[in-house]
Amino acid sequence: MRPSPRASRPRIPDVRLEPPGRAIGRTTAQAVQAGILLGYGGLVSRLVELQREELGEESEVIGTGDAIGNGIMQACGFGRFQPELVLDGLAAIAIRNP
Repeated sequence: MRPSPRASRPRIPDVRLEPPGRAIGRTTAQAVQAGILLGYGGLVSRLVELQREELGEESEVIGTGDAIGNGIMQACGFGRFQPELVLDGLAAIAIRNP
């Protein structure tokens, strides 16, 4: 009988999603943490940079989501955060389109 693929694959540890102390983790958990938070933060920063270039002017960035998203936005230097912005927008659309 062959072993289950699940039993033989590497296990990725659970990690706390808090800003890592370094970009290169010394453990698997630290590396995963840095990859998630710094990698996603880099994605957000680059996307905002490209959008501002296309617009040809500065624009305000408003983050939305949970506490993790807020932490990522703060780490990227974007201070404005509205946790329920998407839900507020959906509610406004629903009111306008009964």
